[in-house]
Amino acid sequence: MKLNTGIEVNKIRVNGGLTKNLFLMQFQSDLLDTKIEISKNPDASLISSVYIVGLGVGLWNDLETIGIME
Repeated sequence: MKLNTGIEVNKIRVNGGLTKNLFLMQFQSDLLDTKIEISKNPDASLISSVYIVGLGVGLWNDLETIGIME
């Protein structure tokens, strides 16, 4: 990523079911020589997708309605 963008990557934030596999998380960290930060909520991507779809179909009008932005 640094070669393509010139941006230094200090850490990678991850979520999902595979974050329960600490060996895999450590392997990625070692392979990329980068800190891996595991989300407190392993379903963060799923929940975000639901919010985006809900906003898109008019279930919610805005982020304040969902309650994630104040």
